[in-house]
Amino acid sequence: MIAFIPTCTASFITLAKAGFDQKKLESESKAIGTLLAKTMTNSKSMAADSKFQADEQKLLKEILATLAAYSKDSADMLDMLESDANAATMYMGQADDKYAVMEKQFAELSKIQKRQNDANYTDSIHASRKVLITLASGIISRSKLPAPGSRDVDLLLLRTKCAPWPNALPAPPVRSAK
Repeated sequence: MIAFIPTCTASFITLAKAGFDQKKLESESKAIGTLLAKTMTNSKSMAADSKFQADEQKLLKEILATLAAYSKDSADMLDMLESDANAATMYMGQADDKYAVMEKQFAELSKIQKRQNDANYTDSIHASRKVLITLASGIISRSKLPAPGSRDVDLLLLRTKCAPWPNALPAPPVRSAK
């Protein structure tokens, strides 16, 4: 949502300099102002959300401060545009600078969230393995398998043409010491 705003505000200056209909520019300017206000509201709720960790909340608050400064410069630019398009260009430069800072902050937030997602994924894999091991050990301990060397096991091994249990296996070859 915020990525759309710099393109719009820059094109407003171009349209104003080209003599575009002033009433259309004013209505679009109000729409951009509304979009900025919604973005600020969403950002404030995200910064106050407790589901984010401390480093994320800190970065979200920094983004919110930068967004507030950006919104002010954009609003000033849009207001100035009504009277002087050249002066509005100056405000656009300030807004662009703040937007560049916000892009870096969002990239940093993305890195933090990716690192946390990777850690959560690894933790879930380990937890699922523990559950599977626990289930398997529970199933094995509750099953009524015949004891090694018992007559049932020997019959089972004979039917499947396998060697009898280890006590009936031939002894391993003895190596001579050289």
